[in-house]
Amino acid sequence: MTMNMVDNNKVKVYEANDPSIVCHKLLLKSGLPVAEIVNEKSEAGRYTKTTAWVEGKTFEELHKEKTLTIFDWCAFGEFFAQMNMTGVTSWDIVFRNILRKPDGTVILCDLAKLYKSDFPEEPIVRYILNNIYYSNDWKLAFIEGYNRYRLLTLKGLLEKEIEVNYDKYQDLYLNDELLCNGVRSNKRLSMITDNFGGKDILDIGCSSGMISRYAARSGAHAICGVEKLVRSRTRDMVDLAAYLAYLEGLSIQFIPMDCEHDYFISKVKDVKWDIIFFLAMVGHLKGDRVKYVKWLKSLTKILYYETNLGGGMVQAEIFLNEVGFSKIECLGESGDPDRDKDNHYVLYRCES
Repeated sequence: MTMNMVDNNKVKVYEANDPSIVCHKLLLKSGLPVAEIVNEKSEAGRYTKTTAWVEGKTFEELHKEKTLTIFDWCAFGEFFAQMNMTGVTSWDIVFRNILRKPDGTVILCDLAKLYKSDFPEEPIVRYILNNIYYSNDWKLAFIEGYNRYRLLTLKGLLEKEIEVNYDKYQDLYLNDELLCNGVRSNKRLSMITDNFGGKDILDIGCSSGMISRYAARSGAHAICGVEKLVRSRTRDMVDLAAYLAYLEGLSIQFIPMDCEHDYFISKVKDVKWDIIFFLAMVGHLKGDRVKYVKWLKSLTKILYYETNLGGGMVQAEIFLNEVGFSKIECLGESGDPDRDKDNHYVLYRCES
């Protein structure tokens, strides 16, 4: 999809089968105050849609001017609920794509990433509730506006989220309540021996954020969780982790990134972490595994390491000795062989 401006109109070029085209027309038919289509044509598998320019200011502009209010978020909640009632949603509801018109109406001003969904509230979890929009007042105002047209409950969102998107790799907990049985039981928490109070924690391969959230509830000073963007059906696990943290009222920074990415390395390398978790991750590394874990060793006093290379304790201890830890304590098998027949997870506490 490409976009340019002609005679104060927005011209977008799509592939002919792009779902955004049908969805845009559906929103217009429903009477929502979105940009009108003033011209359209299709040729050689490409579709050109020209939409009228809409006056107003984006949330990005309002935020820079410090004039973005809870009333704007409430109005956007109303718009999004009405859009969802048609079965249409958008996966790109960032600040630059939300527009306050001169009459106070708030709409999406970029309709290039619309799609029909049986779970139209999913982007609400991704963009509004999962700590991308940090103000709790904004979130509450959005939900208030949304509920004027379509009932939205946090519990209902979570249940739908699990039903549609959770891959059931691990058990899923909210606080101490088991929400969903996975293929692995989480014995890890019962095996951890350190107190998190006042500590800075790095959780590499955080998945649904179980360790990170437990650390936050236990009084950790700062927690950073990182999880690679690997799509599980339609969703990234790191978003679910952030959403669960939001529901628990926890302050955790989640980074959606490969732990070998240069940006991630530059972001964490100058922090002296009290504890780093590196659980069932070593087998996923593309580069030199010993070198990478040696780098982690340089960042922390304590590393919790869980092998997923196979070979059990013998191979894991050869690996950890090669890394050069001064103390290596085997805490035992951290998987559940009754539920995971190929269990080969062993958890270690290592000191630099």
